[in-house]
Amino acid sequence: GEIPEADPEDAVFRSWAWDRSAWLWLAIGRNLEPARSPSWRLPARPGAPLQSFPPLPIALIPKGCCEPVCALFPVGTSGRWLLWCQVEIQRPEGKPVWQFGVTIDGATGRVESPEDLGLWDPLVDLPKGAVVGPSFYLSPDGRWLAVEFAELGPEGGWRGARSLYLLDGNRWGWVRRWPGRTWVAWDPAGEGVVLWDVGKDRLEWLRLPPDPDGEPVPLAGAAPAGPIAFFAGGLVTVARAHPATVQFWDRAGRLGGTWDLSSLVERIYGLLGEGERVWMGAFERVAPGAPCRFALLEARLPLSSSPGSSDGQPGR
Repeated sequence: GEIPEADPEDAVFRSWAWDRSAWLWLAIGRNLEPARSPSWRLPARPGAPLQSFPPLPIALIPKGCCEPVCALFPVGTSGRWLLWCQVEIQRPEGKPVWQFGVTIDGATGRVESPEDLGLWDPLVDLPKGAVVGPSFYLSPDGRWLAVEFAELGPEGGWRGARSLYLLDGNRWGWVRRWPGRTWVAWDPAGEGVVLWDVGKDRLEWLRLPPDPDGEPVPLAGAAPAGPIAFFAGGLVTVARAHPATVQFWDRAGRLGGTWDLSSLVERIYGLLGEGERVWMGAFERVAPGAPCRFALLEARLPLSSSPGSSDGQPGR
């Protein structure tokens, strides 16, 4: 069979499963209106029929200036897909739910609630607005799904972190919960995730897959609001107390060394890892009243004892 044209008022997203076992064609509504068109799933088997789903009760939340940025991703080998964007989910009873991301069961076309995923934190019912659900973040390899619940004020303003759940897309049903955390960054190699313990105001590193009783490891002294980068041996942060100092951590969360660049720059504002190299964007030291100057520095690992040695001078 052929998939008919979607209603022009709907937005359409398409994605293969990670193992190429199925192809999903998803239609959702725009401007807070549910989808008008059905969605479709095609199993990747010779002669397999198209499977249609009723129109989904999902709509994009408009941004005013432009079309929201959205994407559809399979979640590991679970048969679920993540629609990654800010959406409104309409319910048969009660107010709609606003959240960043939503999972869809690829076998049934069902829009899943947090309870369907084994997540039991309550949603936030704003007195003058919608019900607010969690935010979803999928790891670059598609296996791990972080789901974050926040504390909100009566007007919807962020008040803190309530909890962070981690789900394994290759072992559906495996769920871990950490209170008071938010998601910060995935290791592109899939070996860990950086979290923020909001109450203690510190960054933490969680190795993936976690041990059965594994807990996040504090990255002591790292700036929670500073840049983060990943390289072949681990990750890099900027020191909270010394904004011109970078910290190098291995994949176990152990501090491998620091590099003080204060003789060259005022502070580091950007980091980028590439193999055994780390690139640093920084503000140079200048005389009072002089125009700002920017520097791009390169660290090649393993580090020398100081940035001023012959083999450790940053490239600029």
